[in-house]
Amino acid sequence: FFFASNSAYYNLMVELCDIYGSGAVPDDVVHGLITAVSVLAPGSSFFHGGGSRLPPNSLGFVLDNLPIALMAYVTHQLAVSSLPASSVVHDLSPRGPRPHSGLEYANLTASVVLNSTVWEMEQRLEQVIWNDDNLAVEQYMMSFSAIVGLCLEMALPRWLANAIVGKLAPGFVSPEDFQFLMYDFLPSVRALVDAANLRTSFGERLRLLSKLVGVGMKFYAAFFWQEHVIPGAHLNSRLLNRLGAKFLPWYNYVANMLTGFGRERSSPEVQRCGRVYPGAAQCRPWEGAPHAKWHEQSSNALQDLFLLAGHVDSLLRGSAGAMRH
Repeated sequence: FFFASNSAYYNLMVELCDIYGSGAVPDDVVHGLITAVSVLAPGSSFFHGGGSRLPPNSLGFVLDNLPIALMAYVTHQLAVSSLPASSVVHDLSPRGPRPHSGLEYANLTASVVLNSTVWEMEQRLEQVIWNDDNLAVEQYMMSFSAIVGLCLEMALPRWLANAIVGKLAPGFVSPEDFQFLMYDFLPSVRALVDAANLRTSFGERLRLLSKLVGVGMKFYAAFFWQEHVIPGAHLNSRLLNRLGAKFLPWYNYVANMLTGFGRERSSPEVQRCGRVYPGAAQCRPWEGAPHAKWHEQSSNALQDLFLLAGHVDSLLRGSAGAMRH
C-alpha cells in the first residue's frame, strides 16, 4: 500500500499538465510544480517507502518531504509575485534574499536526482538546499501558513485575520517560525497590500474566503491521516477508517462547491475517490494503511492550493493594473 498509494501524486502531475496554457497559473510555475512532483512520486515511494525514513537527513526522508516543501514554496511565491520585492514576503527569510527562487530550487533538485547515483544524491542535495541557511525551504508548513495568512489579510478585517493566524499557526509551525509569521511576514504583507491599494468588493472577499475554506477542508482531511501531524487512536480504528473512506467523496464534493475550481469536471476519478492508484479500493478503508489516505488526499489538496494561489495572484495583479491606469 505504501508504494502503490504514492502513485496518487502522478494524478496531480497529469492535472497540472491539463492546466498548462490555460492561464489559471503561469506556465513557468506549472512547469516548476510538475518538476517538483516528478521528484516527489518516486522519492516518496522508492526511497521513503523503501525503508529510508529516519529524519532529519536520510535520503528517503529528504525526497519525501523536500518536493512538497518546494511545491509549497513555489506556490507561495506565485501568490505574492505581483507584490514589490521583499525577502521577508517573497523568500520567507528574515536574513535577506535566498540565492534561488522556488522554481530554481525545483529545477536544481530534479537535476540532482536525475544526474546522481544514490550514493552521491544526498551530498549533492545538501549542497543545493541546505547550504546558505536554506533549511527553512524544507519547512513546508511555513509556506502553507504564509499563504493562509495572506488570504486572510485580503478577505477579513485585520484584527480578525491576526486573531485567526495567532490561534491556528502555533499548531503547525515552530515557535521561531510563528514569531516570524506574526511579527515580520504579516506586517510586511499588510504594508505591501496597502501600497498596492487593493480594492476588492465584498463579493470578491467572500469568494476568496470560500475558496480558502474549501482548500483548508481538503488539507485537514489529508492531515487527519498523517500520523506525524495528528496522531491518535483514529489512525488504527477500523470503524473510522471505513467511515473516512466512505464519506471522503462527499467531503470532497462540499469542498469543491466552496472552491469553485470545477474539479468535479476536471478530475472526477480523484474527487470521487475512484481508482486513484492501484489497489485503492482495498487500501482506502483498511485500518492497516491510514497513511494511504494522506497520499491520496494531499495530492488532491495540493492542486487546489495551486489554483488558490493563482486566484490570489490575479486579484493582486488586477489591483496593480488599476493603479497603473
